[in-house]
Amino acid sequence: MTSLKKAMKLNRKTLVHSIICSIIFLVVMMVFITLNYIGFYSVQVIYLPIWAVAIAAILFGQYIFSYIFITAAALGLTIEYIIHVYQEYPSMKGAVVNTLLICLGFIVGVVVQIVVKRARNKREGSAA
Repeated sequence: MTSLKKAMKLNRKTLVHSIICSIIFLVVMMVFITLNYIGFYSVQVIYLPIWAVAIAAILFGQYIFSYIFITAAALGLTIEYIIHVYQEYPSMKGAVVNTLLICLGFIVGVVVQIVVKRARNKREGSAA
């Protein structure tokens, strides 16, 4: 079995992680849609691709990256909303913070996933 087929193999763990990631995404999106802060178009254009990247990462076994990335996106949207609610004059401060958190979540997720994979490989290599 090639490594691509092995990475794409759907199993129970992958399915559970995909469902958990999707639930986190859906709950956060529904809260902000209910608050009339974002619309379905914003979700389709901005957050659906973020969700797709997270699910793709899960399909390839990169669970840690996926959770960090989805959490950063949800946290970014929450902080954006809080900034917009409490600012005196309308500005793009909240959106900038949201974008920075999403980018930071992506970078941190990649780095942490790499560190964990290397540590796991080193541990498995020394055990053999």
